Amino acid sequence: MNVYRLVLVGFLAAACSAQSQPPANANSAVTEVVAKATPVSIPGGSAIKTAPAPKLAETQHPTGRRDPFVNPIVKQANSPASNCTTGKRCLMIGQLTLKGIIVSQDGMLAIVENAATRTYFLRVNDPLFDGVVAHISRDSVIFRETVSDSLGRPIGTRDVVKKIVAPAA
Repeated sequence: MNVYRLVLVGFLAAACSAQSQPPANANSAVTEVVAKATPVSIPGGSAIKTAPAPKLAETQHPTGRRDPFVNPIVKQANSPASNCTTGKRCLMIGQLTLKGIIVSQDGMLAIVENAATRTYFLRVNDPLFDGVVAHISRDSVIFRETVSDSLGRPIGTRDVVKKIVAPAA
């Protein structure tokens, strides 16, 4: 029984010594020196005060780890609000079905239908929820979809082609 206690005490001592503070790095010493700077006087002029040391950003720590209390999911400034319910800006490219194309003097219009079977008319460069209408031809529409990762950060764009579906006879 005493052997088990000695082994347990040894493990606890090793764990406590492993959690000691890491040595201070050179960057923290530099920021302390900059913070202790004094005003400099110029002959014939007033004293110029040096700017205080810049503070670390709220999401950064001196140890290089991120702040666990800051949400890593980024909100995009150019995206519509999350309570978007109707309108062309709320259409998701993956849920659209191309129903037809209208050729007019002003250009081409695409007739699309969303998952709720609502019909919309789209022109080139119309913004959508997750992209934009890139090109409209006589039998298809090319959408430029913005792709984001699981945290909401934009990765890039890809072209999605929707063709007119012929009705089954």
